[in-house]
Amino acid sequence: MPKKLTSTELPPPSVPKHAPQKKRLVIIAAVLLLLSIGVAAWVNGLVIAALVNGQPITRLQVIRELERQGGQRVLENLITETLILQEGKRRSVTVTETEIDAEIASAEVQLAKQGENLDTLLASQGVTRKEIRKQILLQKLSEKLLADQTTVSEEELTPSLDKNSDEASKAAFREQLTGQKIAQALPGWLETLRQQASIQTFVQY
Repeated sequence: MPKKLTSTELPPPSVPKHAPQKKRLVIIAAVLLLLSIGVAAWVNGLVIAALVNGQPITRLQVIRELERQGGQRVLENLITETLILQEGKRRSVTVTETEIDAEIASAEVQLAKQGENLDTLLASQGVTRKEIRKQILLQKLSEKLLADQTTVSEEELTPSLDKNSDEASKAAFREQLTGQKIAQALPGWLETLRQQASIQTFVQY
């Protein structure tokens, strides 16, 4: 009669020799699939802008067309922005985030009085808050850099104000005259910055 094996004497269960290798292949295949999906999404977003009946329109085509239509204007704007920022840095003139926040808050109050909302207005014009903050930064920085040329004296205020004008009216009129002076001084000032700067352009539109 054959001897009955106890549990401690039973042989271990057999494992297919190729099981670990098959498992590795499955993992590798899954990783490759994920990578291919990721690469396709990356290509479609970064390289391909659209597909028209399977025919791709590349982002390079879009960029070239945008440059053809407005490349020179955009380049000039970027040069001007850079000159203003560099001049501010050279003269240690800054605009704080608090100042920008105050301008935005003031705009929101004025729009609210007219039943408008700043975010709705920006969205309708295709402008983001980040972009409007940049515009305010450049505007405030230009005002500070031009302050010595745009100061409004009491002599300039008095002839145009009524004797009974209150301080609020004087402040509003001073702001109006300052804005006029800035508008008059800005083009010549920017032209001077350009003449004094070393500007090299490598693309002709």
